[in-house]
Amino acid sequence: MKFIFSLTICFFLLLGIVFGEEKSESTLNMFPFPVESYTLSNGMEVVLIKYGTNGTVMDLLTVDVGGGNEKKPDEIEYTHLMEHLIFRGSKNYSVKDVEKIYTKYGIYDQGFTANDFTCYYRIFPKDSFESLTKIMADKLINLNFTEEEYKAETGAVIGEYLGHYQMPTSRLWSKLHETAFTVHPYRDMPEHLEVLKKMPENMDRVMKFYHDYYKPNNCRLVVVGDFDTEQVKEIINTNYGILKPGKVLPEVPQEPPQEKELTGEVKFPGKTSPYIMISYRIPAYDLNNIDIPSINMIKELYFTEASSIYKRLIYEEKLATSIYFPEYYFCKYEALFSTQIKLKKAEDIEKVKEIFFEEIDKIKKNIPDGEKLEEIKEKNRYKRLTNIDSLERISFTFMDYYFLSRDPDGINKYFKQYLRITPEDLKKTLKKYFVEKHRTVITLTEKESKQHE
Repeated sequence: MKFIFSLTICFFLLLGIVFGEEKSESTLNMFPFPVESYTLSNGMEVVLIKYGTNGTVMDLLTVDVGGGNEKKPDEIEYTHLMEHLIFRGSKNYSVKDVEKIYTKYGIYDQGFTANDFTCYYRIFPKDSFESLTKIMADKLINLNFTEEEYKAETGAVIGEYLGHYQMPTSRLWSKLHETAFTVHPYRDMPEHLEVLKKMPENMDRVMKFYHDYYKPNNCRLVVVGDFDTEQVKEIINTNYGILKPGKVLPEVPQEPPQEKELTGEVKFPGKTSPYIMISYRIPAYDLNNIDIPSINMIKELYFTEASSIYKRLIYEEKLATSIYFPEYYFCKYEALFSTQIKLKKAEDIEKVKEIFFEEIDKIKKNIPDGEKLEEIKEKNRYKRLTNIDSLERISFTFMDYYFLSRDPDGINKYFKQYLRITPEDLKKTLKKYFVEKHRTVITLTEKESKQHE
């Protein structure tokens, strides 16, 4: 009980410092944990974050390759496939060897592929860090699997795609990216599945992709938790420091400016509720661009279940059954701010669009004044701070801002910008991005819907 009481006092003292009336530049920091960063001689960036967890540690290794780096049409899903293959054995550690170590220590091991990077993360007791680091370092240079194992993983990737493609919302999002992007790899190609089917025969090309880009100069390692700093540094330097750098990631085609509204339609072959997706083109992530935190503020103010858009479509007009507002939408390149609406009837699509656009116009005329905006900023900042309360939340919150900014202080710099937002900034951002010429609208209805007969 004394321990819990002490933690509670410390936490509220921290909040008092952060949210007290007198705020110096240092106390404005959003991320309250000590961060140490450095770069190995081979280009790998390392960040160490101390957090008391009674001996538990989490590490995240990101490789700067994601869907947005597959610049050739026949490279679709290479990054996703590599994520699968990394969990196969390596030259010095077979799958069985890894399983024994994981079972011994009780390791939680996962990975995922995003638009701009691939992430591998593990949660483990600190005394297993050396063994796990040796395993991952070996996987970065010595992946080892048979052709049969390779084909099995391509089958898994194809199976995942087919599974997702059976869902109406997956086809909706796919059509959105096919329509909104013309040359950038964020585009989802109509021939996606046909390209995937050729993947089992492309082992040599996939391995070249791995040998070219799964290199330390394209990697970042974040270690969070309870560990001995000098010991961890030595383990990292000994195992990752010896890896040789590889190719720099190639430039990808840049999407031309969008100058008019884009539209698309999906005819779903099975039974489904109708959907509409309304998206706006937003800028690439940039810590120096006030539009970035302004867009986030706009999301917090006007695109939630408490918003007028939600209340009007769900409760007042009763035209929609659900509305999905994505939590995260910023990317390395220009991206999309999207709202997915599930309707009751297909014949209401035009009415829903009309109401949505009316609400956007109202938003532009209903900006909070300076005093109200300050209250909102403090409330949201307090909420975010109190949510950084576990090993995983600390790790992923830090990574959200670090990966795109490539700055270990990225989260603090972002929120300093956030606190500088003025009503005029919100007005300018709304008028700049939330306009017809930057809009993409996609609808999805049943193939046999009477509306389209």
